[in-house]
Formats: sequence, structure tokens, C-alpha cells
Amino acid sequence: MIRVVVESPFAAPTARERRAFVGYARRCVADCLARGEAPIASHLLHTQPGILRDDRPEERAKGIAAGHAWIRVADRLVVYVNHGISAGMIEGIRVAHAAGTRISIRRLEHHVPAHAAWHCPLCVRLGIPPYAGGTCDLCLGVGTV
Repeated sequence: MIRVVVESPFAAPTARERRAFVGYARRCVADCLARGEAPIASHLLHTQPGILRDDRPEERAKGIAAGHAWIRVADRLVVYVNHGISAGMIEGIRVAHAAGTRISIRRLEHHVPAHAAWHCPLCVRLGIPPYAGGTCDLCLGVGTV
């Protein structure tokens, strides 16, 4: 099994949206397991009762730092984009890129093969040139959107 870190939206303005994002993150983890991967979603793990409180900035910062530490040693960062890309997800992508951790962009339920001529929209948004460091699967033409 390859070790993957899951990136998906988490922060939300309402409790209802937060519950929806938690459910989505759980489905992302299940998707990774179904692919034979060993996933970790630090935003699900560290925000459980009795661990860290996401509404306290100093505790949130600890959780983010812990998640970034895992990105640096993972085989791959998997970014699930059905609900868009949050600022926190962009930070995770930057950490992965700087560490040379491969990046996969995924959507649940609608996997479409990437075409080699595509350029990863996240790399474009972050100003990363095509094939930079060979980390983005879409830039390499082997990922899914």
C-alpha cells in the first residue's frame, strides 16, 4: 500500500456545511482504501473530540502543522476537488510540491482519464510550470480529474 494524505475542504461557515464536508472527507478516505492506498486525513483525525479544537487558532495551527509533516513523508498527496479548492488545500499542495511529494487530483464518482496535453489547473493557479519537479500527475498525464 502506498501512503497518501487526503486533502479536501473542511472549514465551513455553518454546522450543516461542516457536517457535509466531514461526510465528503470520509468518502474520500474510503475511495483511497478502495484503491489499495493507506490514507490519512489529518483534518478528520485531529478534530475529533478530545484532540484539537478547530475553532481555536493555536490548536488549528498545530493540526495543520501535523498534517503538513505527514505530507512531507507520504508517497502522494491526493486532492479531492468536487467541492472546490480551499486556501488550506492550496497550502497542502504547496507543501507537497516543495517536498517533492507526488500530487493526484481526484473527484469522487466521476473519474475521467487525464490527457497528456492537459496542464493541471492547480499548477496553473499556483504558478507552477508544467512538469515542475515531476510531482503533479495531471502534468505528467497519468492522473484523474
